[in-house]
Amino acid sequence: MSRRSGRKTHSEGFYYSPNSPSPTPELPSTPLEPTPRPRLPLPPPHSTPPTPQQRSPQEDAQPTPTPTGGTSVAIDRFSTLSPEALATVFEVLALLNKHSTLPIEPILFPISKRLRQHTDRLLYRDILIDSVQSLKLLCRTIKSNSSPFLGTLVESLTIEIDEDAGQYPSEGTLALLLSALCNLRVLHIDGHQRAANVVLSGAVHGPAMRRKMALKELEELAVVGIVYDHEPDPLDPRIYSHLAHCPKLHTLKLDVSDSGITSSPRKPLKRQFDAITNATVQVLSLTGPLSSSPSTTSLLATFPLLHTLSLTDTSPNPNLTLILTKISNPLAYTSLTLSHDHCPVGTPSLAPFTIIRFRSLASLTLGPGTFPVNMDYNIFHWTPNLSTLGFSLGADIKLAALLSLLRPGLTKHATLRTLVLDVVDGSFPIPPSEDDHTEATTTAKGQPGQLPRWTADVSPSRARQFLKNAKVLGIEVKGSIRWALAVQDVSEGRPIDWEELIGTG
Repeated sequence: MSRRSGRKTHSEGFYYSPNSPSPTPELPSTPLEPTPRPRLPLPPPHSTPPTPQQRSPQEDAQPTPTPTGGTSVAIDRFSTLSPEALATVFEVLALLNKHSTLPIEPILFPISKRLRQHTDRLLYRDILIDSVQSLKLLCRTIKSNSSPFLGTLVESLTIEIDEDAGQYPSEGTLALLLSALCNLRVLHIDGHQRAANVVLSGAVHGPAMRRKMALKELEELAVVGIVYDHEPDPLDPRIYSHLAHCPKLHTLKLDVSDSGITSSPRKPLKRQFDAITNATVQVLSLTGPLSSSPSTTSLLATFPLLHTLSLTDTSPNPNLTLILTKISNPLAYTSLTLSHDHCPVGTPSLAPFTIIRFRSLASLTLGPGTFPVNMDYNIFHWTPNLSTLGFSLGADIKLAALLSLLRPGLTKHATLRTLVLDVVDGSFPIPPSEDDHTEATTTAKGQPGQLPRWTADVSPSRARQFLKNAKVLGIEVKGSIRWALAVQDVSEGRPIDWEELIGTG
């Protein structure tokens, strides 16, 4: 089973639901009950609606019976708004939907044909595909000659399908789909082997597709949970050479943790070319057997403009120091995140002196086992521009040593302003309401989720005192440590200050 990305953000996009009844073009059916991404039926293919200049309000008018048995025309006054006003209304609706806890349904009533261009833009802008049936339906809809403009509306596409989910559309069909999404900016592929192959193998960039400038607008790509059965090393930079054909690709996330390193290819390598330098990617996230792969440093070298790097090593014996010391331009990096899945106890994968090479860092996040327990926190003074320092779940930190970086004196870090402490976890069975803190407290009281796993140095009392000291010193503290304290308070029957918890953490 592939590693899931856990992407749970609210968005103005919608699920495709192929099992829902198909609405008529003029009267979409009522959507199903809302979810973080509402599940709406996919409208059938339809022709491009005329532009507002080609239609008059009278054309959208609907005849209605009169008491005398005749008919009268009811003017759709909303449709008579100017194109600019209509576009603003639907953009505001999309913005509210994106940042709302309960997303707004965009189509709850009959609309005129003139408004279809606006509702379709809202409906197709952000698409999440979570089944093979939905993917097939999307391919068929975009391919339809009666709705060629729909592909231009898609800006974000997420495909989350288990690799054993059944028969997929062919690679050729998927290549045609992606080439039709000429305004696609964000593409996330989680577990779908064929879709990943189409993007990485160059099928979507072939001569037939290049005429359409496939993926020319792509800015962010994530490939997660893919198994590279045909390659001995999933971090071989040649695998990703075709991404150089995406001229606007800025952010790249690769998770190859489900693939292993083998001594010889399972099947002969098809690629007989050299790796191509990618001169556009500036933000890179790598997860996989980084220390076990001989290609990790070569892959990093193909992205010369990187300034933000996240490395998660899944090797049995991770050695992040070896990887970082081979980076040729450490002063170009402003953000660095380091972690690994497992490391022998007492054997940190990162030597503290390695941080000294990255003196331009403004943000640094360290995971458990990446640094020695007795590390001298004064090492962070070698990053004079550091403003945000974070520690991820399970990191063994010393609150007293951290406090010495914040207090006035010789040990105070001059630029450090924010701490992100995700070192302790805690969760509620029911999320607290942002509007009614009293009701949230009543609902959660006495029903804590997983109780936090505190350590000797990071205990509830020490954590509370640390937060108080940091507040006095003007330091912002974010992260799960605040929620862990809230869970602890609930389990012990104490009230929670939701304003401080939600507003600050």
